[in-house]
Amino acid sequence: MILRIRHNLIVGLLDFAPSKLDDSIQHLKLVGGYKGVDNGHGAAVASLISAQHDGQGIMGIAPNATVDLYNPFDSTGTASWSDVQQGVATLYAKGARVINMSLGIPGWTLSTEWAKVTASSAFDGHKIVFVKAAGNEGVMQTSDIPWSGSQVPDNLIIVGSVGPSGTISSFSNTPGEACILVNATCSEENKLKYRFVVAPGELILVSDNNGGVTRLTGTSFAAPLVTGAVALLQTRWPWLQDHAKETVQIILRSARDLGAPGVDPVYGWGMLDVEASQSPLNFNNLVVYQPAYRYDTNFKTADGMTWTAANLKTAILSSGQLNLWQQQKAFIVAFETIGDTYRDFAIPLSSALIGKTLTINGFENPFQSYLYQRMIDWAGGSGFSDVNTRSAQLSEGDWELSMAATTTSSTGVRRGEGPFHSEFVAANRASGTVLRMGEGSGARALASQSAFSLNSDFDPSTGGVNPVLGFASGGAYASGSFTIGERTHLNIGFTQQSDNHTLIDPANGVLRNLPLSPYEAVASVIGIDYGIADGITLNASYTRLNEASGLLGGQGSGVLGLSGGSRTDALTWGATAALPDGIELMASATFAHTNATHFEHSALGISDGGLTSTAYEIAALKRGIFGRFDQLRFSFAQPLHVESGALEYQSLQVVDRNTGELGGVTQKWDLAGDREYRAEAIYTAPVLDGRAEVSGFALLDLNPPALSAKSQILTVGAQIRFGL
Repeated sequence: MILRIRHNLIVGLLDFAPSKLDDSIQHLKLVGGYKGVDNGHGAAVASLISAQHDGQGIMGIAPNATVDLYNPFDSTGTASWSDVQQGVATLYAKGARVINMSLGIPGWTLSTEWAKVTASSAFDGHKIVFVKAAGNEGVMQTSDIPWSGSQVPDNLIIVGSVGPSGTISSFSNTPGEACILVNATCSEENKLKYRFVVAPGELILVSDNNGGVTRLTGTSFAAPLVTGAVALLQTRWPWLQDHAKETVQIILRSARDLGAPGVDPVYGWGMLDVEASQSPLNFNNLVVYQPAYRYDTNFKTADGMTWTAANLKTAILSSGQLNLWQQQKAFIVAFETIGDTYRDFAIPLSSALIGKTLTINGFENPFQSYLYQRMIDWAGGSGFSDVNTRSAQLSEGDWELSMAATTTSSTGVRRGEGPFHSEFVAANRASGTVLRMGEGSGARALASQSAFSLNSDFDPSTGGVNPVLGFASGGAYASGSFTIGERTHLNIGFTQQSDNHTLIDPANGVLRNLPLSPYEAVASVIGIDYGIADGITLNASYTRLNEASGLLGGQGSGVLGLSGGSRTDALTWGATAALPDGIELMASATFAHTNATHFEHSALGISDGGLTSTAYEIAALKRGIFGRFDQLRFSFAQPLHVESGALEYQSLQVVDRNTGELGGVTQKWDLAGDREYRAEAIYTAPVLDGRAEVSGFALLDLNPPALSAKSQILTVGAQIRFGL
């Protein structure tokens, strides 16, 4: 959602000054600092904030905002803290109330020096929203930050990077449990994680300042997305320019939760959500004032002349009320108090208003479709409107709700499905309960061993982490996790898949259409996680897979069809351990048994005793191999392998060649073939002081099923990604 800016809001930018001004960034101005130092970084960042929506190149978050750029970097490419302070003072004097900063001390998410920047006597720092890139060394900060003065920076947002899947980037610094110390004391609310959000930062499309575009990677390109979102807030509600603290709270509390439920040491509040920041944080806190109201400065009214959230919900649910509003093209203006200020929302009560504009006292407010839909869903009890409502401290029984959608494939999807993984999560941190439902990679979502992070770990043909779930992965899924002891969690869930064997390429249409009946599979799982010590967890689970017309993902047609279906029961054991020196160990093993369900009327069936299958995978991750921030992941897997069992095919044949007598003949096809193994090593390392990342991998596949026995395939590859 991109909201058009009405006013020429000024956004401050501390960055390298471009040698020329790109026409696509219409409102970029150079206001001071060093000259003659240009590496393209400043222009790229500015384009994400305010590039024009002209149908060419980059579309900035806030296209009509003016970006005032001050360059604190000298000819060596470094900046002194005095130059940074001067830059902030200059930008503040020019009218900037949000400043984007992509600089800091290597190896620190936030360092002590920032205290002088945010509290300089040259400007009123507490009226500025500071948006700072977290840094690109892949560090989780462990050192606390002694802070000068008694006021901590409640107007600071630190931004990390995530990739397309929503997983923290390997190069992104994170807050950890580090704390800002006031008078040598740490308070929970002063931990860095409560000032931390993430945004997309990998291979981001930016202006090359030469009339074209390029892709760059780094937290430097996640931060301006947050800065642009702040600009939208301060433009739609201009008085927020005088309320930096409240502006920051809106961005943080509207973020989409990622990682561990609640504010965590890796993702902080979670993913930036621009649309949610433009919506009420909680519809239950809205108040609608009636025409004859009386109020004081705290919006407390007399004579009961208000609509509370309960009144509004009752009206929406009243018989015929929505139809009446639809016909009358009605709308309401609701108010939400936040901190020492408020926001107003023109909420359409009629879908006929969507896309139209409300003009009051010369100011234009476009009616937004997402506000209408969120209000209707909220009143109906679906909870969608509160998807992004979260708090750093939750009382007993309070729930955190979030939604996410990530791309899963660009190479092709099954007919009727989209190339996305979408998920809704409800988490009660007080009780340790997490409920989730979604559509997409159900095997990965339901697997309790989150340490296995690659999709290939759960694929039956490539990985060994409960691959039985993988046969039913791709459609809808749901799960629940419940705390049943101090270190024990109960996990239950199901996932399903429906495949009509039609593969569609987004660009070229149908690629494959096999003449088979649809493959239908449903799997349910129940498991236990037990933490035997800090950083060490054991788990065990039971999975049941029902395939309507298949056998371990395989199907046939005609007389070789598996129309009766099959049932597989599997036990999985696993362990994860986080060890000293940046080492993580992971292991999983699965034992499965498969029987026919209704093969008695089929020509093809499973022999007595059924099929026995196994799979396992072990992996090790080591950080700091040759340098402080590189990492190596090694994995060894046996994908799902049939240990014993056979298929039986019954047919009518001539049993006496002399007489032509006919009789039933059974053929037995042994399914226990050569065992496949896959060993893979993946190495990544930041180079050029964290401005680029080099990665390489090697995959050895022994006895792949598509080739002859005792064969092997060795695949190697490498890449380098640049970013600042």
